[in-house]
Amino acid sequence: DSAVEYLNDMLIKYDMEKRDVVRRAGLSGTYAYQIFDGKKHPKRGKLLQLAFGFPLSLEDTNRLLRAGGVNGLYVRCKRDVICMYCLHKGMSLEGCNSYLYQMGEETLIEEDIDGRLIRFTICITIFILITKNMQRN
Repeated sequence: DSAVEYLNDMLIKYDMEKRDVVRRAGLSGTYAYQIFDGKKHPKRGKLLQLAFGFPLSLEDTNRLLRAGGVNGLYVRCKRDVICMYCLHKGMSLEGCNSYLYQMGEETLIEEDIDGRLIRFTICITIFILITKNMQRN
């Protein structure tokens, strides 16, 4: 199974709506729907976010990761063990991220936050440059 087929199978198995999974996974709607449609090929972190969006069982999470062409959760990796614990306990993505942060591990949505911050910073810089240029003229 591909990740797309598996995700859509999980919608049926867990009786979930895409919009609810996407919201709980903390992904942008457009990007997440492109994943479900097979137009985007997510990295491991995004697949883990989707696993928390359901939330999937440990077994289903590992199947999703493998279907996505990435490594499953690994018991010798501290971050993966934390994710396994959180999935097993049925914790939300936010709960898992809080636990990861407390344990000194990289959170699952850090790259999204950084990306938005960078885009915001670029927009502000462009605005400042345009404003300064207009003041000169």
